[in-house]
Amino acid sequence: MFDPVTAALMRSAPELPGLDPAELPQTLTARYAELVARRLRRTEGEETSEAEQESAWPLARIADTYELITSIHDDPNIRRAAAFVAGTAQQILAQEKLGGPEVRTGPILNRDGIDQAVAAAILFLAAEQYADANEAARQISVEGRQQDFIATLLGEDIRDLAAGNFSGILERAQRRPEHFVSRGGLEVRGTTALFESILVGVELFAAEVLGESVPAYAADRFDTARSAFSRVLQLSTNQYESGDSSVGSILTTYPGPRHLASLLLAAYEATAGVAVTKIDPPPGADEDFWKSWLRHRAATAPFVWPNHRDAVEKGFHLTGKSAVMVLPTGAGKTTVSCLKIASVLASGKNVVFIAPTHALVDQLTVDLQEVFPEELLGSFVSSDGNCRCDCRLRHRPITPPGRRGVYQGQAVAPRSRRLHDTGRRPVCRIPEQPTPFAPGQGIHRACS
Repeated sequence: MFDPVTAALMRSAPELPGLDPAELPQTLTARYAELVARRLRRTEGEETSEAEQESAWPLARIADTYELITSIHDDPNIRRAAAFVAGTAQQILAQEKLGGPEVRTGPILNRDGIDQAVAAAILFLAAEQYADANEAARQISVEGRQQDFIATLLGEDIRDLAAGNFSGILERAQRRPEHFVSRGGLEVRGTTALFESILVGVELFAAEVLGESVPAYAADRFDTARSAFSRVLQLSTNQYESGDSSVGSILTTYPGPRHLASLLLAAYEATAGVAVTKIDPPPGADEDFWKSWLRHRAATAPFVWPNHRDAVEKGFHLTGKSAVMVLPTGAGKTTVSCLKIASVLASGKNVVFIAPTHALVDQLTVDLQEVFPEELLGSFVSSDGNCRCDCRLRHRPITPPGRRGVYQGQAVAPRSRRLHDTGRRPVCRIPEQPTPFAPGQGIHRACS
């Protein structure tokens, strides 16, 4: 169920009495297998026992305990591991509820608690497991719920937050009312006020990640998302003296808003500092172009993954540096390569990107056209068949004034991205005895 990297992350969680973190991958895999078996038996019409096998550490206890560690521990590495364990446990619990015979119509958020799917999605964000967060977001269902409007809005925002759709959060913020009025009692009004503060915090979070301006009504409430979530934590539990010796002190608590604010604060602390928009422009780069591209990129890839951060810290994306990058499928070779391309384009130069097959040339041309849109950045992406310069001749590509180009070509290469920056505009070459080109095919030799 877990690959070696995520299994190692899980094993780095703190040890608890009677629970060895070295066994957590096997333990959670076994619990998930039990869930699948129960679903199959239910589908076949067999009687199933919903009770979990007796254990000193049932899933709910694992989830709650590691959530607490995520919220209070000082070490970010321990928080990250604990968040991943808790998120996995909550996700299994949410899937078990989803597969049950009952239809979920109750509130996704209320005064007393939050849905397990919501908790799982935010915990995966806190663990910087973005693919898992995106998957968990699909389980967050706000439609058909018997709940207040503020809970529905907040549920939609959290679903977008976990899926990396921060622009959706800001678009929704422009449409929603600036204030919410509840006609219930004091307890209901208090819950609404706390959830509204969390909603503002999520919107501030999205604006910070995208590098966008903060909505005016949000700016008047809190300085940052951190201050919004921290304020909810402070207000959601209050103890005061009643003035009556027979009554003593009175404790008021709103566990649902407090739980949600605690998880969102952990996710904010883990991810806000690694937003792609916070990468400094390379020396000599056009800062306006760089910042514009980062804001565009953040709409689909808002965070710099841990393995990508290592490349950025080593200056991989800077012009004048060559590198060989070898990563497994899905680990982000193209994503990191796009940082390199953006750096070169921001320096006013062109880029040649070599791929091993014609099919991959076509695929990458489409992908890079989305990453570097002409209408936004004034750049263009082309394979040699429709290139805006004469790439089939041994001449420098002629780029229109103020335009930056990314050219695609074919070459025989291993499964890695090989980028070589000579500090000059690329010269595209063809063999002495070229084979005939069909329209749209890549060049067979490229760049120096």
